[in-house]
Amino acid sequence: MKDQILAALSTNTTAFLAAVQQFTQEQFNQVPFEGSWTAGQVAQHILKAETGMPAVWKGESIATDRPVDEKAGILNHIFLDFTTQLKSPDFILPTGEPKNKTEIYEALKSNRAAIESLAAEIDLERTYTAFSMPKLGTLTGIEAITFIMAHSTRHAQQLNRIYAALHKD
Repeated sequence: MKDQILAALSTNTTAFLAAVQQFTQEQFNQVPFEGSWTAGQVAQHILKAETGMPAVWKGESIATDRPVDEKAGILNHIFLDFTTQLKSPDFILPTGEPKNKTEIYEALKSNRAAIESLAAEIDLERTYTAFSMPKLGTLTGIEAITFIMAHSTRHAQQLNRIYAALHKD
């Protein structure tokens, strides 16, 4: 099971980074349509959402007293339902100033490398208690990876829609 989830995470990382990389620096900060984030804001949002994961996994954990993937289905349901619009918690909202694509791309790449490396070392079946996800509580390592993949898949789709909107002419 661990090998499968780590392979899926690696594939997800490649796909998300490719979605970010398709933009030029100028396009990275262009608003594609009213009410939309820029590609840079989407990328910064993912970076903010994922940056703390290595610290959570290095923090305290407890033995899991429920199925270790119990919350995976709800996480996938929430984030992979592209017909709904979700409201981001304030602490991971992107800022309004222009973003440097290279800096954000490299930070995303570095953070994902740290996540992938640590995920290979830790017990993914334990519940990590340093962070409680809004409405869902603490997550096991498996559930945290499920969140990372579902959340970034959702936003890779958003990046692809932004890219298409910027290239419709």
